[in-house]
Amino acid sequence: MNERLSALMDGELDGLEADLALRSLKQEDARGDWESWHLIGDVLRGDHGCSVAARVSQRLAEEPTVFAPRPLLNQQARSVALSAAASVAAVAVVGYLALTTAGGQTQDRYDVRQVRLAPQAAPVLADYMALHQGEVRNIGMDGYDRLAEAAR
Repeated sequence: MNERLSALMDGELDGLEADLALRSLKQEDARGDWESWHLIGDVLRGDHGCSVAARVSQRLAEEPTVFAPRPLLNQQARSVALSAAASVAAVAVVGYLALTTAGGQTQDRYDVRQVRLAPQAAPVLADYMALHQGEVRNIGMDGYDRLAEAAR
């Protein structure tokens, strides 16, 4: 049946065969195939009636625009959040000013004093290290004298 309908669309059937093909269009399946094939042919040739996008755009343009008010809860939550943020910022500024200045004068926050370090008992250890210098070089390590010079 599909071959006969396809041949009818292509104009390849004579009178009797064309009549049989047209009678088969009374069946719903054959009629659906016939319409689909014609639509596909129209689209391939580019002579389809009107584009789907144009119809959708037209229908959207015809629809009324509905402006919905914002929920009141969101506006209240926003105002509460903004006032809380403003309060925190104000407390931070006042706290900073109170800690950094006192009557317009700056305060020394740290008492800086010179600290003397106690002398270290390094000479006794240095003598011990110098005596064992040769043993360290035997195992491939840098000696104490090179490390002491680098530290100076």
